[in-house]
Amino acid sequence: MKRLLRIAVISLAMTLSWSGFAADGEPDIKGKTVCVASLDNMKYLVTDAGEIASTKDGITWKTFDFNENYAGYYGHVDFSCICMSGLNILAAGTYEDGRPAVFVSTRGTVWSERSLTYKINGQTYELEAAPLGAAYDKHLDRYVLECEDGIYFVLPNCSHCNQIGFQMTEDISRLTFFRKQD
Repeated sequence: MKRLLRIAVISLAMTLSWSGFAADGEPDIKGKTVCVASLDNMKYLVTDAGEIASTKDGITWKTFDFNENYAGYYGHVDFSCICMSGLNILAAGTYEDGRPAVFVSTRGTVWSERSLTYKINGQTYELEAAPLGAAYDKHLDRYVLECEDGIYFVLPNCSHCNQIGFQMTEDISRLTFFRKQD
């Protein structure tokens, strides 16, 4: 419990203190930090300007400008969240036209767009709700996007097996998964 609380406090402090300037222990970013993820020694953050920064030691940061590196391949993305599993990193946000955008990477340097299609009664649809947050469910090995309008979107390993859920009438911005220990 103390470790989880410490991570939450560190994440909050990092989010509040990084404002686009670089100094020892701070990433060199232009945008506003909108989400921080941490797993083991790795920490990632995303900005509303499409940047993804990472560190192993909390001092030396690598900043990857997604929009600059993928200009001509993907549209301009404003990230809203980032999440990590043991094997992958998921970053999500919206394109300039408001469509949701989700990308995955194994090391944070090469990113692939993730399909946001799903089926209901054999009919194929595409997610339209903007992602506000993301969580990783390690027990079922899947990511879950928390979206506007009370929608959650399940992204399992199988990119053709996505599922949509409608949980609330309000925006969902945070989910946490835990399993009771026997």
